[in-house]
Amino acid sequence: MSTPRTKTILIAVGGPTCSGKTSLVKQLCQILPEGDSFIVHQDDFAPPEAQLPYHPDHPEWQDWDHPPTAILWPEFYRALLHSKAHGEPSPEVQSHDHLNVQSEEEKKKVTVRDEVAGVWRERFAGLKKELEAEAEGGERVVFGFVDGFLLYWDERCNPLYDVSFFIRVPRESLRERRETRAQYVTQTGDVWTDPPNYHPLIVWPAYVFGHRHMFQNPDGDVEQGELVRDMGSWQKDEEQRRGGWAEGKVKELKLQSGAGKAGKEGKGKGKAVDNEDQEEIEKATASGILHEFRPKEGPEGMEEMVDRALGIIFDAVKMMA
Repeated sequence: MSTPRTKTILIAVGGPTCSGKTSLVKQLCQILPEGDSFIVHQDDFAPPEAQLPYHPDHPEWQDWDHPPTAILWPEFYRALLHSKAHGEPSPEVQSHDHLNVQSEEEKKKVTVRDEVAGVWRERFAGLKKELEAEAEGGERVVFGFVDGFLLYWDERCNPLYDVSFFIRVPRESLRERRETRAQYVTQTGDVWTDPPNYHPLIVWPAYVFGHRHMFQNPDGDVEQGELVRDMGSWQKDEEQRRGGWAEGKVKELKLQSGAGKAGKEGKGKGKAVDNEDQEEIEKATASGILHEFRPKEGPEGMEEMVDRALGIIFDAVKMMA
């Protein structure tokens, strides 16, 4: 009996910090067939703290959120290529997400009822059997979730996503959640604690800068504005293209992070993505449509997101089969 071909479905779950992205992704992975999903956390691609620039208006603070410098973009792009080609996280990346432990109160907010989860487990189990029973050995679908607060900033990454979600939460709710959470584990395993007013002065302005090209209104109202759902029509403004206040730092970080080493010129670990594979991967995108989520607070909101997200993913797999 021949081994089924592997098809990787990359599912982007984007949105501002503390919007519930990682909680949603973990719930989805618990419901999908065991062993057929993995997570790429964009936070794992933050630069070392020593490379982070200080904000010009708040020179006492390093800025972890400014889009051009908050992520090592060449490494992130290379990791997505690897995941798309091989159906697994890049072996070059060591995740520290397990160090971000949820409180018991937070866990209660993301509970999904067994009857909802059970329906989807059955549907995806049936789909798995159907795909694996097809002619010529069938097909095994692997679900690669990518969660992050800047997923839609880099134009090279966007076409790699087969399904794209964007979670929107009111600004004040985000601030309350961020200030309650306050501490984050960095790439090196150290703990970062937000200074007072870090969200309104650093986090929120960076979020606006990184997402205003995704909205219909020219003034970039990312809280009340209408999303442009066709991802192919997004256009950054001149300030965004230059990198904003960190224009000079962008070039510096590209050199430090090894820009241009995607494909065969990677770091030599794991499986290579050859040039032909890379070209095919970059051409292969599903609808290029962004699905918007505006969840309610609490378990009900999470359950509704899980239910809707699984429906979208299920339909996407059927369409791409």
